Amino acid sequence: MPVGVVRTPEDEIAWERAKARAREQYPDVSGDRFYRIVMSIYKKMTHYQPLSERQHSGRGKGEAGNRRWRSSLFVVIMTIALASTTTHAAAQKGVCDEGADFALGIEDYPSAIHLHEEILKRDPQNSLAHYHLGFALGMRGEHAGELREYLRARELGLRQWDFYLNLGIAWMDRQQFEKAIEALTQARELGPRHAEAHFNLALALERAGRLPEALNEISESLALEPSQEDAKNELAVIHAEMGDRRMAAAIWAALSQADPGDTVAATNLSVLCSSSDPVPRECMCSRNQQTPLPTITAGL
Repeated sequence: MPVGVVRTPEDEIAWERAKARAREQYPDVSGDRFYRIVMSIYKKMTHYQPLSERQHSGRGKGEAGNRRWRSSLFVVIMTIALASTTTHAAAQKGVCDEGADFALGIEDYPSAIHLHEEILKRDPQNSLAHYHLGFALGMRGEHAGELREYLRARELGLRQWDFYLNLGIAWMDRQQFEKAIEALTQARELGPRHAEAHFNLALALERAGRLPEALNEISESLALEPSQEDAKNELAVIHAEMGDRRMAAAIWAALSQADPGDTVAATNLSVLCSSSDPVPRECMCSRNQQTPLPTITAGL
């Protein structure tokens, strides 16, 4: 369990569900990266609002003028390699400081902040320490400090796919879509085999209204990790915003049937079905009727 989280029976259940879902969606991931994925899923289940609401302008007969879809959360990832050194050469190899990174790895953010600040007093040019400090500040809700440290790390030349991923998310938090897309494109270029890079870039593109590009990126993400439920939901959001209500309904119906507890898919399907004219055939399907998930291909 993460440091600072009350260990109630409900927390324990949510933690185990998060681990099970992470193993299902990312079967080949282990170590720190797997733990970060578990934490991201767990926080979605418990502490974070599980949706991002955005207006959708209706374009067809009978469509609601303002539509709100429940979208997916960004996947926050950090890769940490432990080592007992803080030299510039070590920073270039992806290591920082054993104690500081251990605190970061177990979610002890106050200690991680203090220890990384001490590193930077000794070595202010340590780009990786700036990145780690920014990440810890962001997880504590200190977003101005988070962005400040990320930008300093970029100035110092840090090039890691997960760094650019988190920089892009920081820009998204400020509704700076084009800056987010620029950073997340770097994440994709540096980590093309990481589904999270494509997934987060797709979210940024979709929210910027660049829907064909978003569709391509979410398809690439699903090609790399086909079991991502959040990516499937985002795929349906993109189809809905592009006006393909039938495809969106088919995806949300399949997700709802596969997991009756998936309230995001169920809510989106309900909104779509209640505001569409004509009503997509998938909306007529009973809960007991199985709706196969449409084939998803990359490079659309």
